[in-house]
Amino acid sequence: MNLEFNSPLHASQPTNQTPIQIVSFVGHSAEQRSTRANFGAEFGWKVLDHFTNGWGEDDHAILLVLDEIWAPVLQDLSADQWASFQSLLSSGKKVLWVTRGAMLRGDQPENALIYGMVRTARAEDPSLRFKVLDLESRQCPYNAITIGKVLQIYDYLDENEYVERSGILHIGRIIKDDTSTESGGPSLLFERHSLRSSLNPIRLECGQLGDLDSLIYTECTDPGVVPDGFVEVEIYAAGLNFKDVAVVMGTVPENEHLLGLEGAGVIRRLGKYKPYCIGQRVVTYRKGTFGNRVQAPVERIHLLPDDMSFEIFATVGTEEKRAFLKDNFQIPDSHILSSRTTGFSKDLMKLTGNRGCDIIFNSITGDLLTESWRCIADGGTMIEIGMKDIIGRASLPMEPFGRNASFRALDMSHPSIP
Repeated sequence: MNLEFNSPLHASQPTNQTPIQIVSFVGHSAEQRSTRANFGAEFGWKVLDHFTNGWGEDDHAILLVLDEIWAPVLQDLSADQWASFQSLLSSGKKVLWVTRGAMLRGDQPENALIYGMVRTARAEDPSLRFKVLDLESRQCPYNAITIGKVLQIYDYLDENEYVERSGILHIGRIIKDDTSTESGGPSLLFERHSLRSSLNPIRLECGQLGDLDSLIYTECTDPGVVPDGFVEVEIYAAGLNFKDVAVVMGTVPENEHLLGLEGAGVIRRLGKYKPYCIGQRVVTYRKGTFGNRVQAPVERIHLLPDDMSFEIFATVGTEEKRAFLKDNFQIPDSHILSSRTTGFSKDLMKLTGNRGCDIIFNSITGDLLTESWRCIADGGTMIEIGMKDIIGRASLPMEPFGRNASFRALDMSHPSIP
């Protein structure tokens, strides 16, 4: 919205007796004194010099700050100036703060600090009467007229920010973008594609640590030839680990652009050393598996036998997780036990004919970890993927070791793993 100077103003004009107090944080220069004199000459208003040791007694006066027409103020405030600025915000006075080159093209971004400051203050106190005007030039002979026009309409137009360019006052507005495909305008070419249809690698990255909503799939540059001793795997499934969440939230200081520690898929390309074949089903342990493909060293590749089968038992802490396992992985309800108490160990031993499990992946802690360990079968292996008990230096019962059982802690993100 534009307000041209030759347009008629509101029918109810403020009187020329409205006092204007020019407030300075840095003192008056010759140019400021000239601008002040122009106010009196142009509008016949009473203009009072005023510095930052108080804001006067007249509640109807408008405090006018001109300092940032000539130089930034807020980017390098002294302690006394900051205290004065806080006092100005909380004074309840009407304020017009004038800047130069801060908006639109933003030629003087250091002058734009006042906009964010006042918008924040207004969000906390909607009654705040603090308006900002951005001028195009410092030496324009019509600056006094421009400022005067905004002062005239201060109480008659419910706007807080004005920008003057080429003699026109601009008022910011958010309007609907009618160029989108939904409105029949030019096509923006929004298309849905499968991850695997892209010729280039695509991976999930975190745009802002601590913000899950900033997760986005990003197309990356094709790495080209697969290095010797590596294979390229087309990912069909990836495991979500708690560590991935911790990395995105900024709890664990690791690369937020390489998410996913493990995945399964099909070999797509090979380096010169070829212990595998294109098309083989494999599991890979490699950062960056939340994507369409990943290159990994052969040491981190393991074949998935076509005849591999398991009888799976699981523990969950909620009914929602129980339903998820049943609906998505067809695990029988009888094979899903509660991890809320240690009673699951007796149920598991009963289900396995008192044999226990050959392989246990464990992430539960404390006494629940101990009960999982007691459920290991003779010669079985328990793989600990949690970290709490390890960091806390917890103890472990020795009895299962007497049955040739093994206990292994595994952190696939540890640098010791190639």
